[in-house]
Amino acid sequence: MPMLPPQPPPAPPPPPARPPGLLMAVLDTRFTTLVTPMVITWIYRGCLAGITVITLWWLLMAWWVLSWRNGWLWGVMMLLAAPVIGFVALLVVRVACEAVLIRYRPPPIYAVDRPPPARLGDPPDGSGGSWHG
Repeated sequence: MPMLPPQPPPAPPPPPARPPGLLMAVLDTRFTTLVTPMVITWIYRGCLAGITVITLWWLLMAWWVLSWRNGWLWGVMMLLAAPVIGFVALLVVRVACEAVLIRYRPPPIYAVDRPPPARLGDPPDGSGGSWHG
């Protein structure tokens, strides 16, 4: 039996297709690309940055109020409340963003070989025919 020359290794699989950018998704007139998942991440990041800045501002204000002669109790309450309020606000934004993503999720693609769902009045054998034959 003759010896075969060594074969080159198989080619690596091609890299996965890169999803279209935001501009291409917005200009897609056939609506094959969803824009919501792309935009919602930026909305969440913006809210995260805004809530962080506001929480830090309230912590600085609390430190300033804490330095007052008769306002130290207000300062302590603000120091304790600012992070809690900021966390709750961030949690509300996160839940809202997840609700939007779940609401606008694309419908599942049905397999070609899957039979259509049964209709009311079809016989139980799943043949799709009539009851009377």
